[in-house]
Amino acid sequence: QAAAASTSSKASTTIDTVAWSVESPPNLAGLLDAGGLLVASSSLVLVLKPASLPAGFTVRFRCTVADTEKNTGYSEITVQSALPPMGGTLVLQPAAGQALSTAFTLTATGWTTDADML
Repeated sequence: QAAAASTSSKASTTIDTVAWSVESPPNLAGLLDAGGLLVASSSLVLVLKPASLPAGFTVRFRCTVADTEKNTGYSEITVQSALPPMGGTLVLQPAAGQALSTAFTLTATGWTTDADML
């Protein structure tokens, strides 16, 4: 899934520039420059490509906006990416069959994930 965040402005103010940045962690500072975006980094909306955040990371993004009178402000959003589920099994029954004529059943059991991320 793509992660999204947005900002809003007052109707009486004309936005001149918008810039998104990664505030932390420092090792992901190039995330917005490395093709991880679905829209331009100068947009009021930040949309990341699926799987562009490493699993289990917490990332703080900042949107800095300036108006035509050079007044500036910023807003930050912190996003935590989930760890993948682990420890389970996936069973296919029957183990062999004919495409489009055999009814296959996939059973997933024993998988765990961090409940706080759900």
